[in-house]
Amino acid sequence: MISLIFSCEKDLYEDAIQQNHDKQINIKQISLEQFNSKLIQMKHKPEIEGFMVSSNSNSFQNRASSGSEFEIITDDIKEITQGDYTSYTMYVKTPDTTNSIYNITIEEVNDNTSLFLTKYEPSNNWTITSTRNFEGNIIIYRISGITNDPVVLTSLLTEAFEGLQEGGNNGVGVGSGGSSTSNSYPYDCNGIVQTTLIVEAIMCSEFVHWPWSPTESNCTANEKAKIVTTYLYECIPTDYTPIDGDTPNPGDTPGGGTNTGNNNTGGTSLTTIVGGPAPDATKDPCKVFEEALDPLKQNLNHYINDLVAKHQQSVKNEVSYSFEKRPQYDPDTDANTAFGNYNAVYKDGGPTSVYINLGTRWYSSIHLHPKDQEEASGIFSWQDIRTFKDGYLQVTDDLKGEYSMMLVAPNPLNFNQYNVYALRINDINLLIEAINNEWNSSKWLNITDEKKRLEAIQKALGKDYVNNKNNLAQFFLQKFSNYGISLFQLQNNQWKELVLNNTNNELEEKPCNN
Repeated sequence: MISLIFSCEKDLYEDAIQQNHDKQINIKQISLEQFNSKLIQMKHKPEIEGFMVSSNSNSFQNRASSGSEFEIITDDIKEITQGDYTSYTMYVKTPDTTNSIYNITIEEVNDNTSLFLTKYEPSNNWTITSTRNFEGNIIIYRISGITNDPVVLTSLLTEAFEGLQEGGNNGVGVGSGGSSTSNSYPYDCNGIVQTTLIVEAIMCSEFVHWPWSPTESNCTANEKAKIVTTYLYECIPTDYTPIDGDTPNPGDTPGGGTNTGNNNTGGTSLTTIVGGPAPDATKDPCKVFEEALDPLKQNLNHYINDLVAKHQQSVKNEVSYSFEKRPQYDPDTDANTAFGNYNAVYKDGGPTSVYINLGTRWYSSIHLHPKDQEEASGIFSWQDIRTFKDGYLQVTDDLKGEYSMMLVAPNPLNFNQYNVYALRINDINLLIEAINNEWNSSKWLNITDEKKRLEAIQKALGKDYVNNKNNLAQFFLQKFSNYGISLFQLQNNQWKELVLNNTNNELEEKPCNN
């Protein structure tokens, strides 16, 4: 989601919007190393390092060096450019994180730098992976007077974060302060009207690509990747008192996209909504699978055993169970407070496919590959992995840490025997990229029919499976090593992770009970 924030008189809005549309907006994810390099090169560099931490490092378990309870998470850094303007947006971890999404944006144009904070208060029906544009309240908080003094900046940022958490104080506070936005133009505003043009990037309904991702023009998804826009307005009072006697220069507009002194960046700002680190980054997959088998918890053994029985009965078609966690109603609070009620849905399929339920609360599934498919069905297919990716993108953040796909498949060396496998996602961005790269590979571009292209990919992989049936799990891990997924196997009611040895690239087993 991209926000264009600017302040001007109402009769100049259309001209300003047209000027922005004439300049192409580019957005991409950059690494922490790249951001640090760009940060050092800034002429007016904000001293934010004391707030910066990574969820992948030990520092995430401690306070940031600033001593603040607000932390800038550097796992996902979005860079947006338009002409000579550049901004960098990151997620901010706060005590209010469970209810709202906080972002910080550092923007630079013509060697001038400024900061602003954005608080997103989503509705109950919207999530960061939603295919709908943002639903909820947005508060923007600008900080004027960027300083190279880390102590002063720490004080400014801390006060700004606290002001946002409290709701913005109607625009009075640090810098411009923060205020809620409205879809209606405030004609009675006794101050400056700040207009925010929300430009949101919506992923296609098949979760294949974003609007800026390479894709085929003949996309057949029900909802194609697109950009949607929404106008929001804020009334910024002109009678607020800047802190420390910081008086705006003539022509500056407090709260309207410009800062005072040498930090004036002009009237247009760009930002994008950045969510927090994936919950599964810290959740032990072994514990997830053990809880799945626990008869006092999910008790999925019942469904695994049912598919094993169907394998032994030599059923001709694929079958599946999809597992859902429904919200649990708490009468004391009159609200849904937890995912506590389990639900399973059974589906019959065809010889090579079966339906699996996907959605906000569908956190796992298991399906059966029948014996008749022989060696080609001994492990997850490419379409299985693509469906697995789609489900992860749709499930709510509360359940991403438990998201998995299980499979009962015939042993390619003895069809009367079976294996039980499970997939977990380690890096959803790698998985999305790998799926897109395979789908758009030059090997398949001459196949314009989507169904036939999928059949070609499946058939080619099936031949590879047959040729590598003696070491199928090892081949699977080698084949999909860049897909950001991990493979587990269930034997004698015990889970183990299957990995490749770093030295010889051969299969190793890591039992979960060790």
